[in-house]
Amino acid sequence: MSKSKADESYDYFISKKDHSDVKHSCDDKNDCDDKHKCCDPCHPCHVKCIVGPTGPTGPTGRTGPTGSTGPTGETGPTGRTGPTGQPGPTGPTGQNGQNGATGPTGPTGPTGPTGPTGPTGPTGQNGQNGATGPTGPTGPTGQNGQNGATGPTGPTGPTGPRGQNGAPGPTGPTGPTGQNGQNGATGPTGPTGPTGPSFNSYANGVIKTNKIAIPVGGTIIYDTVNIVGADISYNSGIFTFNTTGIYTIDWKMSVTPVPLTTAIEIDLEKLPGPIVIGGISITVTNPTVTGSNVIYAATAGDTLRFANNSNGPVSIVLAGLSGSIGTVSILRTA
Repeated sequence: MSKSKADESYDYFISKKDHSDVKHSCDDKNDCDDKHKCCDPCHPCHVKCIVGPTGPTGPTGRTGPTGSTGPTGETGPTGRTGPTGQPGPTGPTGQNGQNGATGPTGPTGPTGPTGPTGPTGPTGQNGQNGATGPTGPTGPTGQNGQNGATGPTGPTGPTGPRGQNGAPGPTGPTGPTGQNGQNGATGPTGPTGPTGPSFNSYANGVIKTNKIAIPVGGTIIYDTVNIVGADISYNSGIFTFNTTGIYTIDWKMSVTPVPLTTAIEIDLEKLPGPIVIGGISITVTNPTVTGSNVIYAATAGDTLRFANNSNGPVSIVLAGLSGSIGTVSILRTA
């Protein structure tokens, strides 16, 4: 399309292939100056019309009947791509695919912090008793308790039937005179027994020199021990009984405690062991006289000693006079 500035006329071409947008009436044949049939919009053709300046707009004409559909025109060039439409709704989730092969194990991560201690669980059932352990070693012998009071003499029992005469035994100590029993039948005279010992063995010992800080468990040493007979012997604090028999033993000592010793006990002990035969424990005074006596049934070969069983060391010291500060007497009585 072109347009002249002088007469503002312009050429107007009508395509025979597409004039659907030109609104002409088939009754209107005055669109062209030459009134040629080719200007008839009902009979389209390819023709050039000279169009004069545009006149005033006339009244709208009647709408003509719809013309027949023209042939399909050539496909125009592809238009520009329109703007992207809004995303459609999400489709349904597809089925899970097959599991892929297991990948290699990753490196161990760092140890996390220790969690708080959980609550204490319920106490479990008691386990079975374990096997009894071995017997422990025997503890040390405790100190002797004080002698109890002598009980009253019981009533004399009824005289039993006379037994057969036994072999004459050694003469025992004279007991109290019992009630006269009925005279029994005279038995046959037994053989004469061997002559018994004369029971004249004895020993007397003294301490006349200071014995300083005798330790707990230490042996008391007598300075001099005079012995009569062969039944008793002495060496460095140890008394040996060479003959089986009954012996009376009596001893006394003047004991001074070492500081921090609060209880004194001098015991007569049998070796080995030791086994306490006799002794008295007393609270400390300064000095303290201690001692005791026993009747001892000895077996030949028995050895005895006097030992410090106080709760600390003790001393036996002179009091500035000529008397002994320790004595012992032993007498065989049977």
